[in-house]
Amino acid sequence: MEPPRPRPEPDHAEEGLAAPAVLSIVAAYLRPHARWLCLAAALVVGGTAAAAAMVPLARGAAEAFSALTLRDLNLVVAGAVGLFALRGALSFGQAVASSHVALAVTAQLREDAFARLLQLDEVRTRGLRPAELTTRLTTDLDRLREALAAVLAELVPSILIIAYALGSVFVLNWRLALATLIGAPIVGFAIARFGHQLHALAGEGQARVAEVAVRTQETLTALGLVRAFGREAEELERFVKASQDHRQALWRAAWLGAAQSPVVATLQAAALGGVLWVGGWEILEGRLQPPDLLAFAAAIGIAVDPTLAVSHAWSRIQVALASARRVCVLLTVGPLLQADPGAAQLGPVSGGLTLTEVDFAYPGGPPVLERVSLVVPPGEHLAVAGRSGSGKSTLAALLVRLTDPSGGEVALDGRRLSGIRPAELRRAVALVPQHPMLFAATVAQNLRFGWPGASEAELWRVLRLAQAEAFVRALPEGLETIVGEGGAGLSGGQCQRLAIARALLVDPVVLVLDEATSALDPATDAALREALRLHRAGRTTIWVAHRSAWLEQADRVVVLDGGRIVQAGPPAHLRAREGPYRRLLLAARDLHRHPER
Repeated sequence: MEPPRPRPEPDHAEEGLAAPAVLSIVAAYLRPHARWLCLAAALVVGGTAAAAAMVPLARGAAEAFSALTLRDLNLVVAGAVGLFALRGALSFGQAVASSHVALAVTAQLREDAFARLLQLDEVRTRGLRPAELTTRLTTDLDRLREALAAVLAELVPSILIIAYALGSVFVLNWRLALATLIGAPIVGFAIARFGHQLHALAGEGQARVAEVAVRTQETLTALGLVRAFGREAEELERFVKASQDHRQALWRAAWLGAAQSPVVATLQAAALGGVLWVGGWEILEGRLQPPDLLAFAAAIGIAVDPTLAVSHAWSRIQVALASARRVCVLLTVGPLLQADPGAAQLGPVSGGLTLTEVDFAYPGGPPVLERVSLVVPPGEHLAVAGRSGSGKSTLAALLVRLTDPSGGEVALDGRRLSGIRPAELRRAVALVPQHPMLFAATVAQNLRFGWPGASEAELWRVLRLAQAEAFVRALPEGLETIVGEGGAGLSGGQCQRLAIARALLVDPVVLVLDEATSALDPATDAALREALRLHRAGRTTIWVAHRSAWLEQADRVVVLDGGRIVQAGPPAHLRAREGPYRRLLLAARDLHRHPER
């Protein structure tokens, strides 16, 4: 197995995704919901009209009160109540339409991002941390959903009401309107400034919550290792630091958010006070009538709450933009493992593999494989040997197309792997890694992962081949026993045997075993090796191994060193010569005799 590769920094990708690109992606997801958006817009216009009607109502009320009658009083009160009720009903419909669009868009974004993750080049994208991806698909998308709903339900109607209010005040008295506009830039600057700072803090906060999730997931996954080395205190310290960094980021955002409303409200009150003073002066000078000032105040009044709503909505948009960037980058991350355009059906497969001048390197890293050429005839049992870090596991990953080569070509029966549809390739070729993944499900569900329709008899057949029948029958519920996530509750050898049984159930034409029996005891390993030799007779089987028994059982051995094939041939032939294979064999046998070394 190759040593772990350096983990890339997680946030570099989103740094290159500019705000216009993020907005363009979100807009593309909004387009299919044009009807709901139009409905929301119509309800917004209706609600705005209902709010706007308060201005003439206020003027009419002021005039009516100068010569009040019971009929006038009834009309004014009924009109006010009716307008508020209508506005409430339209606001309800608008909120429902907005929520529908926001929920639909974020659900589709989540599903598309997850679908893309399933197509990623697994080897080159190992730096993507599962816990961080989880926060992007949950917490970040929830923030985006809230912001979309806020835009449709708060920002747009508020802007329309403010625009109407400004138009009304100019019609009523242009001098007072100009006085009003003097304070508008100050309020607008304050809103924009708060929004800019909240955007930065939101990005930091989401990165910190992702780090808390990563620390939790990594520590709990390796809890046994943490305890074995007595690192509980150190891991707790790392978690506390991540938690405190997250708290500090949220505290700064909360402080700024708490300051926003009173600051904006105070600026509004100062502007309104100035306008009322100017209005009072105009009345004293005889240039304005009290009913006109009351109507003017009503127009300004209906814009007060919308201005605060714009401030809040803008802040939420800035927070959501940081979250949207973290989600949208998942829609652009690559490379993907996709079939070439025009890929045809695979058809019958004989199992011949060909590697032609294959190179491989991790992004920004040195070559792992260089100019590797290899022909594996159908039905051959091939062993791949070499020192740690020589490129064996990378070669195994290339054979089943978990990644694509940096150069050269890998072919199955003469067809490039990229020219075969992924689903068909997976039915023909299977890999069992050294550290298999088992899901938190029953033994049967784990086995049926590759063939959901397999019968119970088929399950017992492959368990018998994988030397796993006895221990599965001894489990409390047999096949229906729940296996913990990652195989918790089972030994390493038991997990490996279940993984081998799962691969055998698919009955692939080509089976690749990457140190798949490293945790087995010698007796079980020998029994499994013999069972596979008989079961896989005539079908291509490739195993990466260090144990001499596996190497010696192969039809042919390929030795890798420094990413190149340095020796190849039948094991007996290679064993008789001085060279890399003989040295590996002697080292393996010496280690077997003296395990304490």
